[in-house]
Amino acid sequence: MPRGEPGPNQERGYKATLHNPNVSKTAKENAARVLQETYGEQNPYETPSRRGSASSEESEGGGDGGGRSFGKYGSEPVPSSRGGERNRTNVVRGLKAATHNKSNTEMGRQQAARKLEELGESSD
Repeated sequence: MPRGEPGPNQERGYKATLHNPNVSKTAKENAARVLQETYGEQNPYETPSRRGSASSEESEGGGDGGGRSFGKYGSEPVPSSRGGERNRTNVVRGLKAATHNKSNTEMGRQQAARKLEELGESSD
């Protein structure tokens, strides 16, 4: 397939986006637009199960008013050791896993525990 042309895997990805309850409404609308414009899908966002009913995001609601919940750690970005930013939830999860991983050295587990303390979390 020539470079730059959309392939079947991209189409599958857009369709999966439409059916994933963890994807934002904006992302679903974008996926529907791409499927209509690129693949000729006729209104793929409105599936038979969704016609005439509120979306799962609207009916479930979230804690933040946007229909999404970011878990108990929050999702604000935190600085990474390489100069970029990372999702706080993922950083905390990784550090907690590192503190409990017996394959890590004792010093590595201690470093992870210190970083968790800096973020205001415990390694429980």
